[in-house]
Amino acid sequence: MRRALAFAFILALPAASQASGLLIPIEKQLPPLAMVNHTVNVAIEDQVAVTTIEQSFRNHTNRQLEATYILPVPKGASVRKFSMWVDGKEVPGELVEAAKARKIYTDIVHRTLDPGLLEYMGNDVLKLRVFPVLPKSDQKVKISYSSIADSDNGNIEYRYPLKTDGKALTTLEKFTMTVSLKSQHAVQNIYSPSHAITVRRPNEREATIGFENNQATLDKDFQLFYTTSNKDVGLTALTHRPSPGQPGYFMLLVAPRAELSKSQQAPRDMVFVLDSSGSMRGQRLTQAKAAMKYCLANLSPGDRFNMIHFATAVNNYQDKLLEVSPDALEQGKRWIDNVEATGGTAIDGAMAQAMDMNPKDMSRTYTIVFFTDGRPTIGETNPDRILQNVAKRNSSNTRIFPFGVGDDVNATMLDQMAEQSRAVSTYVRETEDIEAKVSSLYAKISRPVLANLKVVAEGDVRLSEIYPQELPDLFHGGQLVLFGRYTGQGHAALRLTGNVGKELK
Repeated sequence: MRRALAFAFILALPAASQASGLLIPIEKQLPPLAMVNHTVNVAIEDQVAVTTIEQSFRNHTNRQLEATYILPVPKGASVRKFSMWVDGKEVPGELVEAAKARKIYTDIVHRTLDPGLLEYMGNDVLKLRVFPVLPKSDQKVKISYSSIADSDNGNIEYRYPLKTDGKALTTLEKFTMTVSLKSQHAVQNIYSPSHAITVRRPNEREATIGFENNQATLDKDFQLFYTTSNKDVGLTALTHRPSPGQPGYFMLLVAPRAELSKSQQAPRDMVFVLDSSGSMRGQRLTQAKAAMKYCLANLSPGDRFNMIHFATAVNNYQDKLLEVSPDALEQGKRWIDNVEATGGTAIDGAMAQAMDMNPKDMSRTYTIVFFTDGRPTIGETNPDRILQNVAKRNSSNTRIFPFGVGDDVNATMLDQMAEQSRAVSTYVRETEDIEAKVSSLYAKISRPVLANLKVVAEGDVRLSEIYPQELPDLFHGGQLVLFGRYTGQGHAALRLTGNVGKELK
């Protein structure tokens, strides 16, 4: 049986529900059908964005329904294609004139075939007529449209409408958002104020941004900001001044290019500290060992390293830092394989030993990577005093990168340990795949861009209440976000300085 789908673009202006996609039965006594899955794939190339949406809705009734699908789109968007699933197969639509589309739809409904009719309602909303929606089944639809990502003073914004004016929608299962960026220039300062995104950088001109959540509440639009530049470090300032006579607020985004020359990458001294206490037994220790061996395998010539594992007692791999060589790395991996989980958790003693290994060579950043669940039971067990002891032993060139393993990690202590040493913390749950987390962490550790950062305003503008007060280092693939207040007006220059090895940039 031949099935037809048709599109119609008309200039009607009814009141539209601004939501992330609704499938509303024609029968007025029935509520909108529950959304099962919501998948969005966006490809942005030099500001041209192609957004492809797949959504599934569940007909919970015992009868087939006729329904209207409503979807908000960005202003000026152009629909590229539409399809719906019939008997488990994707059936594409065709673009026809409005009058013809209405006649096709009416004729097919009367013959009980399977159509879809897409109408432009105005107010940046698309309306799709769907029939039949089979009883006790899921109806899947797919729409693709193109739009232009707005640019304002070099800041490019992509927005995907999700917010509703009424009750927030939820998905019964997953909401997934994937954005692929490509540009003729280096992509920098990737930032979302709305969602906790992940960013993968295959090279400096491309990036893949992801967000995924089960049983997601779709209560706010997805926003993504980024800049493009040929500079080694991109600096983006966003300002807001509610009243001309009052201080304003600013957000400063700082991000390096994804690819820097070898001369801009400094060698590192690295000590890997592994929690081998009884609380790490099982999957936690397996994950921590895998992460530690990944770090070893990715050390570079010119780096130096050592290892510690601790439980009730603290055990060094060697008494001093070792030069990286194939033989040294292979022996180090065998040492890791032999570590077993037993005993208490002497975090304070382990960190003291790791800090004492610092050769205090100011041309190299001293790095501690700390794999643990962060719950001390031996020696000093007060997290605040442990943090104080670490701070006392620290010198200005020591960075501590905690890697929290498990579902009940003491994240507060580990976050503060990272923050006070100008580093970052990473966490992996026992059920998560560790590879993506540890590779992202190691990319930051192994490829620092700028250390000991300072930012000042030159001109008639003054900055105050800057957060964070101690600026963390800027790492490969990472981004620094600063907030604060400013006074004054007129033109001003923001100057960012930091160290690459011995050099001030």
